Amino acid sequence: MIEQLDDSAYSNFTGLGGSQYKIKIQNNELHKELKTLGSNFENGYFMISEKTPTSFYSSDGKYLATLEPDNSIYVETSDRKQKYPKITLKPEVLVGMIAISSQSQRLAILTDRSIKVITFEGDLVTEFDWENQIYSFGKDEKTSEKVIAINNKGDLIVVGVSNPRPGAGINPNLYLLNLNGQIIGELSESYKENYYLVDEIWFSYDDQYIFTGSSDNVRVFPGNSESLLKIACHRLKKHSDIRKSDFVKYCQEE
Repeated sequence: MIEQLDDSAYSNFTGLGGSQYKIKIQNNELHKELKTLGSNFENGYFMISEKTPTSFYSSDGKYLATLEPDNSIYVETSDRKQKYPKITLKPEVLVGMIAISSQSQRLAILTDRSIKVITFEGDLVTEFDWENQIYSFGKDEKTSEKVIAINNKGDLIVVGVSNPRPGAGINPNLYLLNLNGQIIGELSESYKENYYLVDEIWFSYDDQYIFTGSSDNVRVFPGNSESLLKIACHRLKKHSDIRKSDFVKYCQEE
């Protein structure tokens, strides 16, 4: 059984949809709690509206990027005190996810065809091809087949499978990429029956750990691409419940 820690011992992380996670790793054990600040999750998928703005948060909660229906992006501090120049994407670009690196002040934008890394000022750092499917839902909403995260140094990207397309086969579920688009690590084994689906990915502040969250469980990986811990968690119902039972109770080293 994992010993519960005081609130002061936790590090707070904000999920891309606004959900707040309290996480502490100590002696290879993980302690976790979910507190919802607000979320764009619906039926287990991160939804992007085609009619209203959609906001994405950095893992430290300091910055947010707002995607407008006209494909413009506004980056600002979460307290709204500092704003950056508007970033405009071509109208035909389908955005599936935006990840934010506070330390390097970079965005990683996952589209239907590529991954683009740009600065908060809108300068292009890199762009490389990466296949991704954007699904349309009712009520003018869409969701991405994959999700993305960028580390605090702004030089590593993780891509995970959130909503696999039918008949896609069994493939590794998490990829660690450099800025050239080269795969330098596969972070999760394949499952014979089911994908391990990932709704959110984020890096710890020191880039030593990669956290992945889904509606079923949470896993933790080190930044060097090998699985460190396999965590069994109580089910987080639609990413919105605030329950003491969301604490991780068992932790097994892989």
